[in-house]
Amino acid sequence: MNSKLKELIKELSLEKNKITTKRKIELDVISSIINQHIKELISLDIIVVCTHNSRRSQLGEAWINSLVNYFNIKNVKAYSGGMEVTTFNERMVNALCECGFNLEEEESGSNPKYVFREVGMDDHLMFSKVYDDSMNPQSGFMAFMVCGHADENCPIVEGMKYRIPLRYKDPKEFDDTDQEQEAYIDKVKEIGREMYYLLDKVKLSF
Repeated sequence: MNSKLKELIKELSLEKNKITTKRKIELDVISSIINQHIKELISLDIIVVCTHNSRRSQLGEAWINSLVNYFNIKNVKAYSGGMEVTTFNERMVNALCECGFNLEEEESGSNPKYVFREVGMDDHLMFSKVYDDSMNPQSGFMAFMVCGHADENCPIVEGMKYRIPLRYKDPKEFDDTDQEQEAYIDKVKEIGREMYYLLDKVKLSF
């Protein structure tokens, strides 16, 4: 893991006060489920779901996999998907890279594919896809519903074991404004902060 991402993680680890009490309770419930799987030596896949698999779900996938690696948590891996295929939005790709994530474009086009590389973890391919794409787990997984549209319009995620509403506002509303870059970086930090809180709780249970 490069020094820039490590510094960001250190920064976010000191910002638990920015997470609301209500959200902490929600995250604590999730951590207890993950802890039970780890104690029973059962692997747990997480699919982060939003409508277009373009911004928030990709961000959740990147953070969970990075922090699982950071905390050396075994048998937990994240994926992402949507209700339809669009593209891994370039603004979010740029924001992740700006924060220290290593994303390398492997295939260009209307739906480019990026390889997420990090020391200590296998290369991970990221691109927009439906949640039941063949690259994703097909059963027994935990689904994080990170946008309101997907949460309300996709009540059943086929193959799921757990369905967790965990909504975030879409930075898309700031596209093509003076606040665009700041909004995307803030979203990287917001989701990173909460995923750090969640997985730190998991790590502390070892």
